[in-house]
Order: sequence, then structure tokens, then C-alpha cells
Amino acid sequence: MEIKVRELEGRSLLALVAAERGHHAVLGDVERLLALRPDALPPGVFHDKALTPTARRFRIHGAIAAAGHVITSQDEEHFLALPSFDVPSRTRFSRRTLAAAARSFAWGEHEADALRVAYPDLADRVVVTGSPRADLWRPELGQVHDRHRLPVAPGRPVVLVSSNFSAALDVNPLWVRLRDKGERYDGIDDPVEFDHYTFTAEKVLVLREFVRAVRRIARTHPDALVVVRPHPIEQDGAWEDLIGPIPGVLITREGTLTAWVRRASVLIQNGCTSGYEAALVGTPTIAFHPHHIFADHPSNVFGHRAASHEELDAGIAAILRGEDRGGRAADGDAVLARRLAALSGPLAADRIVDAWDELAPARSPAPTNMAVRSIRAAVRLGERAGAAKGRMTGRRVRPGRGGAFRTGHKLPPIRQSEVDGLVAAIRRATGRFDSVTARVLAPDLVAFRPTGRRPEGARP
Repeated sequence: MEIKVRELEGRSLLALVAAERGHHAVLGDVERLLALRPDALPPGVFHDKALTPTARRFRIHGAIAAAGHVITSQDEEHFLALPSFDVPSRTRFSRRTLAAAARSFAWGEHEADALRVAYPDLADRVVVTGSPRADLWRPELGQVHDRHRLPVAPGRPVVLVSSNFSAALDVNPLWVRLRDKGERYDGIDDPVEFDHYTFTAEKVLVLREFVRAVRRIARTHPDALVVVRPHPIEQDGAWEDLIGPIPGVLITREGTLTAWVRRASVLIQNGCTSGYEAALVGTPTIAFHPHHIFADHPSNVFGHRAASHEELDAGIAAILRGEDRGGRAADGDAVLARRLAALSGPLAADRIVDAWDELAPARSPAPTNMAVRSIRAAVRLGERAGAAKGRMTGRRVRPGRGGAFRTGHKLPPIRQSEVDGLVAAIRRATGRFDSVTARVLAPDLVAFRPTGRRPEGARP
């Protein structure tokens, strides 16, 4: 797990399914743990968050495989917003990393087809399962999100503005991000590198109009609460500085994006994953693409489109009056079907664990008390190493002339109380997982264990 607010719920669901089947699962910054001590856990499946070809990943995967672990992956970046998966298939994957993985689990056929074309000799490694994150967007699991107490009065209309402007507002500035990705570029004139400049410039132009829109909406609809939801990797305080002290505007990271999408009267987005969530939940959506920038991004097919502030104002007013529900465009169902598998039937989490059962049919022994102590010792070692570099969390720092690449904000400490609340909510929504316990081992590690009581009807 890399970004807590984005991934904790979906990855916990996956770990619960694994533990229900008899596996012992450890969730969190497991890559760092195994980089320090590849033998800290008994041989099993190491499920990575990506297969990005970097020297560090080559080294870690080699050590993990040598310790007897089977490697699988699902890319949490997903790229649902991009019109094509062709570039991610080359920059987020490589022949070497895909060959090292026994399985790469695709969010949908859109991703899988691109990978099979890029790596035809490794096509059998790619399996379409859907994503556990998207499992939690399914209406029947909506109860999971009810545990969040959002700071808005009952009955008050909410205009939710979902930000995906990390290209402009990221904790790490553009030059640091480009430096961090440097080893992935092909030579000194790789178009992928220079596309970042164009993309960032266009994002800034759209951001300018979103800032203007937030202020206009708050003035035009004083009875509504305008909620701006920053992206997880955007700098704290950036939106507050841009918007200013405008009455009726709430900029918050409280709760989860899905919880806010479910509560919203209308969602305003541009090329954002939130468009998919709203489409599945049934929240009216307006894709605001001023000057038609990013108008072709697939999440913009859901609901209405607005290329000007006047069109945006009219769309919001109609939805808040109850005259329009912002229905999905005709091709919206086709986009969902191509990009998101497992929207019905077995959960994506179950489909992934099915594959794990095939790869490692014999259950590995549970981590012993000595192994747990080894995990904690490795974590403390990492924390001390990180603190020596000015980091409290121990997560990696890549120094450079333009400053260190910062990652500590992505995975703040995991608390037992939040894990308990999440597990209880998933149990209520699914009627499953009474045979599983979850315990925080360290600020960035959670263990999910079977209790020995196999639920009736569970697969052996």
C-alpha cells in the first residue's frame, strides 16, 4: 500500500478475503519491510502496487523471489482517466517486471488488451479481475462508507468539486517529479518526459477555471455547501490559498472521496476517477472542461458536460432544483464495461484470491511470534534510518539539488481504531469475515489472520 486514503479500504477488503480463505496477510509498506528483511515473512505471495521498471524494483523483486515469495501485482494508478493505456503499458510495466510477476491483475479489458499487445509473449500473466477499490464503489457495499461522519448538516445540498490537479499542486514540484522518473525515460529526448510539461500547463489552465468556478458556485448557490476534495498527494493548504476565505466553501480531507461522492447532490470533475464512482453510485455529475481541455477523457462521458461557466451554472441549478439527474451519456455503460471488471457477481477481491490459491495452493505457516518480532525490529531499523535523513516515517527520500522527493505524506500512521471501524463496516455490508482478526503491527503494517473458524460455505 502506498497512499493510505486511496488504498486502505480496498486493500483491507482483499486482505480480509485472503484471511477468510486461510491465508495470513500483512498489509502496508511491505515492500520496505521485505527490502530490509526478505526472510521476515514465511514464503508466500507478495502483492505489489505496481510493476514500474526501476532499478530499485528490480533489486527488491530479485530479493523477494530469492526468499521464496511469488510476486503478483495490480497497478493502483489504474489510469482510468486516460483515453489510452498505451503509454502506461510502456512506462508502468516492462518485459522484465511483467516476467517477474506470476500474475498482473487488470482493472478491466481496456488495461489487459494494451498489455497483451505490448507483451504478447507474456499475455498469460495478465488476468482481468477488477479492482478491490472498485468493489467498494458497488452499490451493495455502500454501507461501508456510512461509518464516516461528514461535516455537513443533514439535508443541505452539497456541490462536490473533486480535485485531480496534483500536476500543479503536488507536494513534490514538477522538477523533483521529473528527476524522480528520470531513469524511466528513453534517452535525452523521450516524448513521454516532455509531455509532462504540456500536461502540467494544461492542468494549470483548467485549475484556474476551477478556482473561479468554486467562488461563483458559492455566491450563486448560498444554500449549498461547496466541498473541495483535494487529491491525496496535493500540498496541504494549496486549495485554501487559491480559493481564499469564501463563505459556503469547505476544503476538507475528512472522510473518503467515495463517502463524499455518495453524499453529494452533484459532482463537478474533469477527467477524474470520481466520475466512475459517481456513475456507479448514481450521483449526478458534470464534467467541467473549460476551453475543451481534457474533454476526451473517458470519465467525462458520465453525466453532463460544461465547457463554460455559464453551462456549469445552468447544469448545477437544474440538478439542485431536481429538474435533472445528470444521466449517463449513451456510451457511459460501454466505458464502464471496458475499464472496470467485476461490477457484478463475485468481488474482484475474491477473483484475485482465487488466482493466489492457484499459485500457492498450500497454505504457508502463520508468522511466528519470532517473525512478528523480526517485523517490528525491521520497522524500527527503517524508522531510525529514515530519521537520520530527517524523516519520521522511515519512508524513502531521494535527495537532489532541487530537494528530496517526499513520500511520507502518502502513508500516515495507521491506527487500530480506524482498522477496527473499517473491518466492522465491511462485515456489516457483506455479512462475511467474522472468522478474521486484524491487528496493527506497526504504524505502516496491519496483519489479517484467520481465527480458525471457517465460515459455513467458505472455500477450503
